[in-house]
Amino acid sequence: MLRSLVGSEMCIRDRYQANTTGNWKSKDAAIYLVVALGMRNGTYSLGATGLNDHINIPQFLEQHILPEMQDSNVNNNPILKADAIKFITTFRHQITAPVLPHVLPLIINHLKSSSYVVRSYAAGCIEKVLAVKDGQAARFGVADIQSSLSGLLENLFGSLTIGMGGNDKWENEYTMKAILRVTGVAKGALAPFVEPLMGQLNRVLECVCGNPRNPQFNHYLFETVASLIRFVCEANPPAVEQFENVVMDPF
Repeated sequence: MLRSLVGSEMCIRDRYQANTTGNWKSKDAAIYLVVALGMRNGTYSLGATGLNDHINIPQFLEQHILPEMQDSNVNNNPILKADAIKFITTFRHQITAPVLPHVLPLIINHLKSSSYVVRSYAAGCIEKVLAVKDGQAARFGVADIQSSLSGLLENLFGSLTIGMGGNDKWENEYTMKAILRVTGVAKGALAPFVEPLMGQLNRVLECVCGNPRNPQFNHYLFETVASLIRFVCEANPPAVEQFENVVMDPF
């Protein structure tokens, strides 16, 4: 049965390669089939914690997922983009420290997508990848994201503030949670960015205080402010006064 399903996946994939524009649904089906077959153990919250030995997940990632992510047009075929990001999220335990610098910038780039779903998937993926642990210890630290930190913050806040203050739901809790996760990983390394960060958070706080309609978003927002105060002020105690001047204004 497994051999038959693997054969079906290869046929579906070949159909896509024959016509990448017209047969995009074939790749969509192939990715879902590999995700279903590739997980031996796992949950939605933990991702795949055990793999099927007969499915080469790293090879599929390299040959079929990363090329999709490397497409310079992040708005091209958003369903496949979302599929690719979901694949990385599901198999995030296979992302090691040497692999992260190659994968993280691709995910960050998709925070620029015009699709709310793709941006949400990208933010959720960043948060979950950075949350991976080996035993009780976090797998990734500030050294692993240092080279991407500036672009990561810029694109997360760029995604967060799209439509800010409008009538449509703009408070994306996935993006806010990703920002919170980044502050917890980067810690004191955020000190050079604290002024623009607090300026952005101040704008968000002002909108939220005027219309607090998403409690989960608000929770992550205040946790982010607290996290910044904790880690930045530990590294630079005089920053306390700067935080007081910025944070108290919206209230």
